[in-house]
Amino acid sequence: MFTNLADGPHSANRQCDLLILGAGPAGITVALETAAKAPDLNIIVAEAGGLEPSSAAELDLYAGDSEGSSPYSLSTTRLRYFGGTSGHWGGWCRPLDAIDFIARQQAGLAGWPINKPELMSHYRAAHQWLDIPDDNYDPKRLEPGLQEKLIDFSGNEWFQNRLFHFSPPTRFGTKYRSAIEQSDSIECLLNAAAVSYEHTDTRLNKVTVGGLHGQQITIQANRVVIAMGGMESARHLLLMQQQGWQAAGLNSPKLARGFADHFGLRPGILQLQADRIYQRTESSTGPVMPIITPTPEALTSEAWQNACMMLQITPAANRLPPGYTNHQALGFLGGDTWSYTVQMVLQPRSNENSRLELSTQTDALGLPRIKLFWEIDPRDYQSAQSIFTRFTHEIGRLGLGRGQLKPLDTKLRRRSASGTAHHMGTARMAEHAADGVVDRNLKVFGTDNLYVAGSAVFPSFGYSNPTMTIVALAHRLAAHLTATGTH
Repeated sequence: MFTNLADGPHSANRQCDLLILGAGPAGITVALETAAKAPDLNIIVAEAGGLEPSSAAELDLYAGDSEGSSPYSLSTTRLRYFGGTSGHWGGWCRPLDAIDFIARQQAGLAGWPINKPELMSHYRAAHQWLDIPDDNYDPKRLEPGLQEKLIDFSGNEWFQNRLFHFSPPTRFGTKYRSAIEQSDSIECLLNAAAVSYEHTDTRLNKVTVGGLHGQQITIQANRVVIAMGGMESARHLLLMQQQGWQAAGLNSPKLARGFADHFGLRPGILQLQADRIYQRTESSTGPVMPIITPTPEALTSEAWQNACMMLQITPAANRLPPGYTNHQALGFLGGDTWSYTVQMVLQPRSNENSRLELSTQTDALGLPRIKLFWEIDPRDYQSAQSIFTRFTHEIGRLGLGRGQLKPLDTKLRRRSASGTAHHMGTARMAEHAADGVVDRNLKVFGTDNLYVAGSAVFPSFGYSNPTMTIVALAHRLAAHLTATGTH
Protein backbone atom coordinates (compact mmCIF):
# COMPACT_ATOMS: atom_id res chain seq x y z
CA MET A 1 0.00 0.00 0.00
CA PHE A 2 0.94 3.67 -0.29
CA THR A 3 1.00 6.22 2.51
CA ASN A 4 1.67 9.86 1.69
CA LEU A 5 3.58 11.44 4.55
CA ALA A 6 2.51 14.86 3.31
CA ASP A 7 -1.12 14.02 4.14
CA GLY A 8 -0.32 13.61 7.90
CA PRO A 9 -0.62 13.41 10.76
CA HIS A 10 0.81 9.93 11.17
CA SER A 11 2.10 7.82 14.02
CA ALA A 12 5.52 9.14 14.96
CA ASN A 13 7.16 5.71 15.15
CA ARG A 14 7.19 2.58 12.98
CA GLN A 15 8.96 -0.78 13.08
CA CYS A 16 9.77 -3.10 10.19
CA ASP A 17 11.93 -6.02 9.18
CA LEU A 18 13.33 -4.28 6.11
CA LEU A 19 13.51 -0.57 5.31
CA ILE A 20 14.41 0.42 1.75
CA LEU A 21 15.35 4.05 1.16
CA GLY A 22 14.49 4.91 -2.44
CA ALA A 23 11.90 3.60 -4.91
CA GLY A 24 13.75 3.52 -8.20
CA PRO A 25 14.58 0.32 -10.13
CA ALA A 26 16.88 -0.95 -7.36
CA GLY A 27 14.54 -0.24 -4.45
CA ILE A 28 11.38 -1.52 -6.15
CA THR A 29 13.14 -4.71 -7.30
CA VAL A 30 14.51 -5.44 -3.81
CA ALA A 31 11.10 -4.78 -2.22
CA LEU A 32 8.99 -6.92 -4.55
CA GLU A 33 11.51 -9.77 -4.85
CA THR A 34 11.96 -9.92 -1.07
CA ALA A 35 8.21 -9.86 -0.50
CA ALA A 36 7.72 -12.67 -3.01
CA LYS A 37 10.38 -14.83 -1.38
CA ALA A 38 9.43 -14.03 2.25
CA PRO A 39 5.80 -12.80 2.38
CA ASP A 40 5.81 -12.76 6.20
CA LEU A 41 8.34 -9.88 6.31
CA ASN A 42 7.18 -6.35 7.08
CA ILE A 43 8.77 -4.09 4.46
CA ILE A 44 8.74 -0.29 4.30
CA VAL A 45 9.91 1.57 1.21
CA ALA A 46 10.59 5.26 1.85
CA GLU A 47 10.48 7.34 -1.34
CA ALA A 48 11.66 10.95 -1.12
CA GLY A 49 9.16 12.10 -3.76
CA GLY A 50 5.56 11.40 -4.66
CA LEU A 51 3.85 9.61 -7.52
CA GLU A 52 4.27 12.51 -9.95
CA PRO A 53 7.37 14.41 -11.12
CA SER A 54 8.81 16.74 -8.51
CA SER A 55 8.24 20.46 -8.14
CA ALA A 56 11.10 22.92 -8.55
CA ALA A 57 11.35 23.25 -4.76
CA GLU A 58 11.69 19.48 -4.39
CA LEU A 59 14.32 19.21 -7.12
CA ASP A 60 16.26 22.01 -5.44
CA LEU A 61 17.01 19.51 -2.66
CA TYR A 62 19.35 17.85 -5.18
CA ALA A 63 21.16 21.05 -6.12
CA GLY A 64 24.86 21.39 -5.37
CA ASP A 65 28.13 22.60 -6.81
CA SER A 66 30.09 21.12 -9.69
CA GLU A 67 33.76 22.03 -9.38
CA GLY A 68 35.60 19.42 -11.44
CA SER A 69 37.40 19.72 -14.76
CA SER A 70 34.18 18.71 -16.53
CA PRO A 71 30.96 20.63 -15.68
CA TYR A 72 28.05 18.51 -14.48
CA SER A 73 24.38 19.11 -13.64
CA LEU A 74 23.55 17.63 -10.24
CA SER A 75 19.79 18.16 -10.29
CA THR A 76 18.62 17.69 -13.89
CA THR A 77 20.25 14.25 -14.15
CA ARG A 78 18.16 12.88 -11.25
CA LEU A 79 14.44 12.33 -10.66
CA ARG A 80 12.74 12.49 -7.27
CA TYR A 81 9.51 10.48 -7.50
CA PHE A 82 8.24 6.90 -7.42
CA GLY A 83 10.04 4.93 -10.13
CA GLY A 84 13.20 7.01 -9.92
CA THR A 85 15.38 7.55 -12.94
CA SER A 86 13.52 4.88 -14.92
CA GLY A 87 11.25 7.86 -15.62
CA HIS A 88 13.77 9.25 -18.12
CA TRP A 89 15.70 6.11 -19.05
CA GLY A 90 16.12 5.39 -22.75
CA GLY A 91 15.88 1.60 -22.46
CA TRP A 92 19.36 0.58 -23.69
CA CYS A 93 20.19 -2.84 -22.20
CA ARG A 94 23.20 -5.10 -22.17
CA PRO A 95 24.92 -7.05 -19.38
CA LEU A 96 28.47 -6.10 -18.58
CA ASP A 97 31.09 -8.10 -20.46
CA ALA A 98 32.96 -10.82 -18.58
CA ILE A 99 36.19 -8.82 -18.82
CA ASP A 100 34.52 -5.85 -17.10
CA PHE A 101 34.52 -7.82 -13.83
CA ILE A 102 38.30 -8.42 -13.97
CA ALA A 103 40.85 -6.05 -12.45
CA ARG A 104 43.16 -4.63 -15.11
CA GLN A 105 45.57 -2.28 -13.38
CA GLN A 106 47.32 -1.22 -16.59
CA ALA A 107 43.99 0.09 -17.86
CA GLY A 108 43.18 1.76 -14.52
CA LEU A 109 40.27 -0.58 -13.81
CA ALA A 110 39.33 -2.10 -10.47
CA GLY A 111 37.90 -5.60 -10.40
CA TRP A 112 34.66 -6.88 -8.91
CA PRO A 113 34.65 -9.37 -6.00
CA ILE A 114 32.17 -11.42 -8.04
CA ASN A 115 32.39 -12.63 -11.63
CA LYS A 116 29.86 -12.63 -14.44
CA PRO A 117 28.81 -16.30 -14.06
CA GLU A 118 27.74 -15.52 -10.47
CA LEU A 119 25.41 -12.86 -11.82
CA MET A 120 23.98 -14.71 -14.84
CA SER A 121 20.82 -16.08 -13.20
CA HIS A 122 20.11 -12.59 -11.89
CA TYR A 123 20.72 -11.09 -15.34
CA ARG A 124 18.13 -13.53 -16.70
CA ALA A 125 15.66 -12.30 -14.09
CA ALA A 126 16.50 -8.69 -14.97
CA HIS A 127 15.33 -9.33 -18.54
CA GLN A 128 11.89 -10.16 -17.19
CA TRP A 129 11.83 -7.09 -14.97
CA LEU A 130 12.80 -4.91 -17.94
CA ASP A 131 10.40 -6.52 -20.44
CA ILE A 132 13.11 -7.84 -22.75
CA PRO A 133 12.04 -11.17 -24.26
CA ASP A 134 15.41 -12.16 -25.73
CA ASP A 135 18.61 -12.60 -23.68
CA ASN A 136 20.78 -13.67 -26.64
CA TYR A 137 23.39 -10.99 -27.35
CA ASP A 138 25.25 -12.87 -30.09
CA PRO A 139 24.92 -10.98 -33.41
CA LYS A 140 24.99 -14.34 -35.22
CA ARG A 141 21.42 -14.88 -34.08
CA LEU A 142 20.23 -12.00 -36.29
CA GLU A 143 18.31 -12.82 -39.45
CA PRO A 144 20.32 -12.92 -42.72
CA GLY A 145 19.01 -9.53 -43.90
CA LEU A 146 20.67 -7.88 -40.91
CA GLN A 147 23.72 -10.15 -40.81
CA GLU A 148 24.82 -9.03 -44.28
CA LYS A 149 24.86 -5.40 -43.12
CA LEU A 150 27.49 -6.11 -40.47
CA ILE A 151 31.24 -6.14 -41.02
CA ASP A 152 32.57 -9.69 -41.05
CA PHE A 153 35.11 -9.88 -38.23
CA SER A 154 35.43 -13.67 -38.35
CA GLY A 155 38.85 -14.61 -37.01
CA ASN A 156 39.80 -10.98 -36.34
CA GLU A 157 41.99 -10.62 -33.25
CA TRP A 158 41.12 -6.96 -32.70
CA PHE A 159 37.39 -6.37 -33.14
CA GLN A 160 34.04 -8.12 -32.91
CA ASN A 161 30.33 -7.43 -33.35
CA ARG A 162 28.06 -7.28 -30.31
CA LEU A 163 24.42 -6.23 -29.61
CA PHE A 164 22.33 -4.03 -27.39
CA HIS A 165 18.70 -4.93 -26.72
CA PHE A 166 16.07 -2.37 -25.73
CA SER A 167 13.53 -2.27 -22.96
CA PRO A 168 10.24 -0.51 -24.04
CA PRO A 169 11.58 1.29 -21.75
CA THR A 170 9.97 -0.06 -18.59
CA ARG A 171 8.83 2.77 -16.29
CA PHE A 172 9.05 1.20 -12.84
CA GLY A 173 6.75 3.80 -11.31
CA THR A 174 3.99 2.87 -13.76
CA LYS A 175 4.46 -0.85 -14.26
CA TYR A 176 5.06 -1.85 -10.63
CA ARG A 177 2.80 0.65 -8.88
CA SER A 178 -0.14 -1.75 -8.59
CA ALA A 179 2.11 -4.55 -7.23
CA ILE A 180 3.25 -2.26 -4.41
CA GLU A 181 -0.28 -0.94 -3.89
CA GLN A 182 -1.76 -4.43 -3.55
CA SER A 183 1.02 -5.96 -1.47
CA ASP A 184 0.08 -7.11 2.02
CA SER A 185 3.68 -6.89 3.25
CA ILE A 186 4.97 -3.66 1.64
CA GLU A 187 4.12 -0.13 2.68
CA CYS A 188 5.53 2.63 0.48
CA LEU A 189 5.86 5.95 2.26
CA LEU A 190 5.76 8.83 -0.24
CA ASN A 191 7.36 12.23 0.31
CA ALA A 192 9.51 10.52 2.93
CA ALA A 193 13.16 11.51 2.55
CA ALA A 194 15.72 10.25 5.06
CA VAL A 195 16.74 13.20 7.23
CA SER A 196 18.59 11.64 10.21
CA TYR A 197 20.03 8.36 11.48
CA GLU A 198 20.60 6.68 14.85
CA HIS A 199 23.24 3.99 15.12
CA THR A 200 25.34 1.94 17.50
CA ASP A 201 28.82 0.60 16.70
CA THR A 202 27.66 -1.88 14.07
CA ARG A 203 23.92 -1.30 13.56
CA LEU A 204 21.77 1.36 11.99
CA ASN A 205 18.89 1.34 14.45
CA LYS A 206 16.56 4.12 13.40
CA VAL A 207 15.96 6.34 10.38
CA THR A 208 13.84 9.49 10.51
CA VAL A 209 12.09 10.44 7.28
CA GLY A 210 10.38 13.71 6.46
CA GLY A 211 9.90 16.34 3.78
CA LEU A 212 9.12 19.95 2.95
CA HIS A 213 5.61 19.32 4.32
CA GLY A 214 7.01 19.23 7.88
CA GLN A 215 5.77 15.75 8.84
CA GLN A 216 8.29 13.21 10.22
CA ILE A 217 8.29 9.52 11.12
CA THR A 218 11.05 7.55 12.84
CA ILE A 219 11.43 3.96 11.63
CA GLN A 220 13.20 1.21 13.55
CA ALA A 221 14.34 -1.47 11.11
CA ASN A 222 16.14 -4.79 11.39
CA ARG A 223 17.80 -4.19 8.02
CA VAL A 224 18.19 -1.07 5.88
CA VAL A 225 18.93 -0.83 2.16
CA ILE A 226 20.05 2.51 0.72
CA ALA A 227 18.86 2.63 -2.90
CA MET A 228 18.94 6.33 -3.63
CA GLY A 229 21.16 6.44 -6.71
CA GLY A 230 24.88 6.96 -7.23
CA MET A 231 24.99 10.50 -5.88
CA GLU A 232 22.38 10.49 -3.14
CA SER A 233 23.48 7.15 -1.68
CA ALA A 234 27.02 8.50 -1.31
CA ARG A 235 25.69 11.73 0.17
CA HIS A 236 23.88 9.87 2.94
CA LEU A 237 26.79 7.54 3.64
CA LEU A 238 29.01 10.63 3.98
CA LEU A 239 26.41 12.08 6.35
CA MET A 240 26.64 8.97 8.56
CA GLN A 241 30.41 9.29 8.49
CA GLN A 242 30.14 12.99 9.40
CA GLN A 243 27.91 12.05 12.36
CA GLY A 244 30.75 9.95 13.75
CA TRP A 245 29.83 6.40 12.78
CA GLN A 246 33.14 4.51 12.75
CA ALA A 247 32.07 1.51 10.65
CA ALA A 248 34.89 0.44 8.34
CA GLY A 249 32.94 0.93 5.12
CA LEU A 250 31.90 4.44 6.10
CA ASN A 251 35.53 5.31 6.76
CA SER A 252 36.91 3.55 3.71
CA PRO A 253 39.23 5.72 1.59
CA LYS A 254 37.03 4.75 -1.35
CA LEU A 255 33.78 6.24 -0.02
CA ALA A 256 32.43 8.86 -2.45
CA ARG A 257 35.59 8.55 -4.57
CA GLY A 258 35.75 7.13 -8.07
CA PHE A 259 32.55 8.83 -9.25
CA ALA A 260 32.11 7.89 -12.90
CA ASP A 261 29.73 8.46 -15.78
CA HIS A 262 29.79 7.16 -19.32
CA PHE A 263 30.53 9.79 -21.92
CA GLY A 264 30.78 9.80 -25.67
CA LEU A 265 33.45 10.65 -28.18
CA ARG A 266 33.37 11.10 -31.94
CA PRO A 267 36.96 10.30 -32.86
CA GLY A 268 36.64 10.49 -36.64
CA ILE A 269 34.95 9.51 -39.90
CA LEU A 270 34.96 6.27 -41.85
CA GLN A 271 34.39 5.67 -45.53
CA LEU A 272 32.92 2.16 -45.68
CA GLN A 273 30.81 -0.06 -47.85
CA ALA A 274 27.28 1.29 -48.17
CA ASP A 275 24.41 0.30 -45.89
CA ARG A 276 26.37 -0.81 -42.83
CA ILE A 277 23.96 -0.88 -39.88
CA TYR A 278 25.42 -0.06 -36.47
CA GLN A 279 22.52 1.86 -34.99
CA ARG A 280 19.14 0.96 -33.54
CA THR A 281 17.08 -1.21 -35.88
CA GLU A 282 14.26 -3.72 -35.76
CA SER A 283 14.91 -7.46 -35.70
CA SER A 284 12.59 -10.44 -35.62
CA THR A 285 12.76 -10.48 -31.80
CA GLY A 286 12.48 -6.73 -31.22
CA PRO A 287 14.70 -3.65 -31.40
CA VAL A 288 18.46 -4.22 -31.33
CA MET A 289 21.57 -2.18 -31.97
CA PRO A 290 24.68 -3.83 -33.43
CA ILE A 291 27.91 -2.36 -32.09
CA ILE A 292 31.63 -2.88 -32.68
CA THR A 293 33.87 -3.56 -29.67
CA PRO A 294 37.48 -4.58 -29.08
CA THR A 295 37.98 -8.27 -28.39
CA PRO A 296 38.91 -9.30 -24.82
CA GLU A 297 42.34 -10.29 -26.14
CA ALA A 298 42.88 -6.82 -27.63
CA LEU A 299 41.73 -5.12 -24.43
CA THR A 300 44.22 -7.17 -22.45
CA SER A 301 47.20 -6.91 -24.77
CA GLU A 302 46.83 -3.15 -25.39
CA ALA A 303 45.62 -2.20 -21.87
CA TRP A 304 42.66 -0.42 -23.49
CA GLN A 305 39.52 0.48 -21.61
CA ASN A 306 36.43 -1.21 -22.95
CA ALA A 307 34.38 0.74 -25.49
CA CYS A 308 31.76 0.32 -28.18
CA MET A 309 31.40 1.99 -31.55
CA MET A 310 28.27 2.91 -33.49
CA LEU A 311 28.10 4.33 -37.03
CA GLN A 312 25.99 7.31 -38.05
CA ILE A 313 25.59 8.43 -41.66
CA THR A 314 27.65 11.60 -42.04
CA PRO A 315 26.15 14.87 -43.33
CA ALA A 316 27.36 15.70 -46.85
CA ALA A 317 29.46 18.66 -45.69
CA ASN A 318 31.61 16.42 -43.48
CA ARG A 319 32.09 13.48 -45.83
CA LEU A 320 35.39 12.22 -47.11
CA PRO A 321 36.22 12.84 -50.81
CA PRO A 322 34.26 10.73 -53.32
CA GLY A 323 36.14 7.71 -54.53
CA TYR A 324 38.33 7.61 -51.42
CA THR A 325 37.91 3.87 -51.08
CA ASN A 326 37.34 2.82 -54.69
CA HIS A 327 40.97 2.14 -55.56
CA GLN A 328 40.92 -1.62 -56.11
CA ALA A 329 44.56 -1.56 -57.15
CA LEU A 330 45.39 -0.54 -53.58
CA GLY A 331 43.49 -3.50 -52.16
CA PHE A 332 40.06 -1.95 -51.62
CA LEU A 333 37.02 -3.95 -52.59
CA GLY A 334 35.33 -1.12 -54.47
CA GLY A 335 31.58 -0.66 -54.84
CA ASP A 336 29.32 1.95 -53.31
CA THR A 337 30.57 3.51 -50.10
CA TRP A 338 29.12 5.85 -47.50
CA SER A 339 30.72 8.17 -44.98
CA TYR A 340 29.98 7.37 -41.35
CA THR A 341 30.69 9.33 -38.20
CA VAL A 342 31.90 7.00 -35.46
CA GLN A 343 30.20 7.44 -32.09
CA MET A 344 32.04 5.79 -29.20
CA VAL A 345 30.85 5.11 -25.66
CA LEU A 346 33.80 4.76 -23.31
CA GLN A 347 34.47 2.86 -20.13
CA PRO A 348 35.97 5.44 -17.74
CA ARG A 349 38.97 4.59 -15.61
CA SER A 350 38.58 4.24 -11.84
CA ASN A 351 39.66 7.79 -11.00
CA GLU A 352 39.69 8.64 -7.30
CA ASN A 353 40.11 12.35 -8.04
CA SER A 354 36.56 12.19 -9.38
CA ARG A 355 34.56 12.43 -6.16
CA LEU A 356 31.71 13.77 -4.07
CA GLU A 357 32.08 15.85 -0.92
CA LEU A 358 29.64 17.36 1.57
CA SER A 359 29.24 21.11 1.31
CA THR A 360 28.96 23.59 4.17
CA GLN A 361 25.68 24.70 2.61
CA THR A 362 22.48 22.94 3.59
CA ASP A 363 19.20 22.30 1.78
CA ALA A 364 15.67 23.06 2.97
CA LEU A 365 15.63 19.81 4.98
CA GLY A 366 18.82 20.78 6.80
CA LEU A 367 21.04 18.24 5.03
CA PRO A 368 24.47 19.18 3.67
CA ARG A 369 24.44 19.74 -0.07
CA ILE A 370 27.05 17.99 -2.19
CA LYS A 371 29.99 19.16 -4.25
CA LEU A 372 30.88 17.07 -7.27
CA PHE A 373 34.35 16.95 -8.77
CA TRP A 374 33.87 15.09 -12.05
CA GLU A 375 37.38 14.45 -13.27
CA ILE A 376 37.73 12.58 -16.55
CA ASP A 377 41.18 11.04 -16.79
CA PRO A 378 42.95 12.21 -19.99
CA ARG A 379 43.95 8.59 -20.56
CA ASP A 380 40.28 7.80 -21.22
CA TYR A 381 40.51 9.79 -24.45
CA GLN A 382 43.92 8.38 -25.32
CA SER A 383 42.57 4.85 -25.01
CA ALA A 384 39.61 5.70 -27.26
CA GLN A 385 41.88 7.29 -29.85
CA SER A 386 44.14 4.24 -29.85
CA ILE A 387 41.14 1.94 -30.37
CA PHE A 388 39.85 4.01 -33.27
CA THR A 389 43.30 4.23 -34.87
CA ARG A 390 43.66 0.46 -34.74
CA PHE A 391 40.13 0.11 -36.13
CA THR A 392 40.92 2.27 -39.16
CA HIS A 393 44.04 0.16 -39.77
CA GLU A 394 41.95 -3.02 -39.69
CA ILE A 395 39.31 -1.57 -42.02
CA GLY A 396 42.06 -0.68 -44.49
CA ARG A 397 43.81 -4.03 -44.14
CA LEU A 398 40.54 -5.83 -44.86
CA GLY A 399 39.99 -3.68 -47.94
CA LEU A 400 36.70 -2.33 -46.59
CA GLY A 401 37.42 1.39 -46.47
CA ARG A 402 39.43 4.20 -44.95
CA GLY A 403 39.26 6.33 -41.83
CA GLN A 404 40.06 9.89 -40.85
CA LEU A 405 41.05 10.68 -37.24
CA LYS A 406 40.03 13.99 -35.70
CA PRO A 407 42.67 15.93 -33.73
CA LEU A 408 42.51 15.15 -30.02
CA ASP A 409 42.46 18.20 -27.74
CA THR A 410 42.07 16.46 -24.38
CA LYS A 411 41.69 19.65 -22.36
CA LEU A 412 38.91 20.93 -24.63
CA ARG A 413 37.18 17.53 -24.66
CA ARG A 414 37.17 17.39 -20.85
CA ARG A 415 35.67 20.90 -20.58
CA SER A 416 32.94 20.08 -23.10
CA ALA A 417 32.20 16.50 -22.01
CA SER A 418 28.58 15.57 -21.49
CA GLY A 419 27.65 12.76 -19.11
CA THR A 420 24.82 10.29 -19.65
CA ALA A 421 23.39 10.46 -16.09
CA HIS A 422 24.93 7.09 -15.20
CA HIS A 423 26.11 7.83 -11.65
CA MET A 424 28.48 5.03 -10.68
CA GLY A 425 31.30 4.02 -8.39
CA THR A 426 30.83 6.05 -5.19
CA ALA A 427 30.29 3.07 -2.82
CA ARG A 428 32.15 0.37 -4.64
CA MET A 429 31.94 -3.35 -3.92
CA ALA A 430 35.16 -5.03 -2.82
CA GLU A 431 36.64 -7.87 -0.79
CA HIS A 432 38.01 -5.52 1.89
CA ALA A 433 37.14 -2.09 3.31
CA ALA A 434 40.50 -0.73 2.17
CA ASP A 435 39.34 -1.26 -1.42
CA GLY A 436 35.65 -0.42 -1.17
CA VAL A 437 32.56 0.43 0.86
CA VAL A 438 30.37 -2.69 0.60
CA ASP A 439 31.20 -6.39 0.52
CA ARG A 440 30.23 -8.93 -2.14
CA ASN A 441 26.71 -9.08 -0.64
CA LEU A 442 26.38 -5.26 -0.73
CA LYS A 443 26.57 -4.89 3.08
CA VAL A 444 28.54 -1.87 4.29
CA PHE A 445 31.79 -3.09 5.83
CA GLY A 446 31.72 -3.07 9.63
CA THR A 447 27.93 -3.00 9.90
CA ASP A 448 25.46 -5.74 10.69
CA ASN A 449 22.43 -4.46 8.82
CA LEU A 450 23.19 -1.67 6.33
CA TYR A 451 23.22 -2.39 2.58
CA VAL A 452 23.59 -0.35 -0.61
CA ALA A 453 21.83 -1.17 -3.90
CA GLY A 454 22.36 0.55 -7.23
CA SER A 455 25.19 1.65 -9.52
CA ALA A 456 27.05 3.31 -6.64
CA VAL A 457 28.47 -0.14 -5.85
CA PHE A 458 30.01 -0.71 -9.32
CA PRO A 459 33.81 -1.05 -8.96
CA SER A 460 34.25 -0.66 -12.74
CA PHE A 461 31.81 0.25 -15.42
CA GLY A 462 32.14 -1.24 -18.90
CA TYR A 463 30.37 0.68 -21.67
CA SER A 464 26.88 -0.75 -21.12
CA ASN A 465 24.07 1.29 -19.61
CA PRO A 466 23.86 0.39 -15.91
CA THR A 467 20.12 -0.29 -15.47
CA MET A 468 20.24 -4.00 -16.31
CA THR A 469 23.13 -4.60 -13.91
CA ILE A 470 21.40 -2.49 -11.22
CA VAL A 471 18.31 -4.71 -11.44
CA ALA A 472 20.40 -7.91 -11.52
CA LEU A 473 22.27 -6.86 -8.38
CA ALA A 474 18.99 -5.90 -6.67
CA HIS A 475 17.57 -9.32 -7.53
CA ARG A 476 20.71 -10.92 -6.07
CA LEU A 477 20.46 -8.78 -2.91
CA ALA A 478 16.84 -9.85 -2.34
CA ALA A 479 17.92 -13.49 -2.56
CA HIS A 480 20.67 -12.84 0.00
CA LEU A 481 18.36 -10.99 2.40
CA THR A 482 15.77 -13.75 2.40
CA ALA A 483 18.36 -16.52 2.64
CA THR A 484 20.05 -15.04 5.71
CA GLY A 485 17.04 -14.13 7.85
CA THR A 486 15.71 -10.80 9.08
CA HIS A 487 18.35 -9.74 11.63
